[in-house]
Amino acid sequence: MRTLVAVLALLAMPGAVAAQDAGNLAGTFRAVAGQWARGDAAGVVRNLAPAGVSIDVGDGTMGPLSERQASALLRQLFDQGETVDVQATTLQEVGGRPPRAFGAVVWTTRPRGTQVPVLRTVYFGLEWIAGAWRVSEIRLIR
Repeated sequence: MRTLVAVLALLAMPGAVAAQDAGNLAGTFRAVAGQWARGDAAGVVRNLAPAGVSIDVGDGTMGPLSERQASALLRQLFDQGETVDVQATTLQEVGGRPPRAFGAVVWTTRPRGTQVPVLRTVYFGLEWIAGAWRVSEIRLIR
C-alpha cells in the first residue's frame, strides 16, 4: 500500500499543472497513469482522442469507442478488483504524421475475493492531435 501511495504522489497532478502540461508528452502520460492508478475512468476519458479510442482488454480490440462507451468499459475493468500498484515503465515517441508515442505501465491488481496480486501491462497509444497529446489506444496485456 505504501508503494501505491508513493506512485500516486509522483503521478498525481493538480488540474492547473495538468492544463499547463497539455502539450507535454511526459505530462500527459503522467496524468493518464495517475488517473489509471486511481481507477478514474472519467479522468482517463478526458484525455482521449476526439475520434474515439480503441480498447483491447484481452477479448479483442473494440472501437473506436466514444467517451461514454470507453468510460463504461473502463469502470467495469476498474471494478473487477483493487489497484495495488501502478509503475510507469516506458514512454517513447515513435514519430509519424501525426506524431505518435506509446507509454506503458505495470498495473498490479488484487481481483475481488482473492489475496493474490495479478500483474498486467497496460499500453497507451498517444497521438498529437490539435495541439495536445491524446490517447487513441489502450491495450491490456494479461
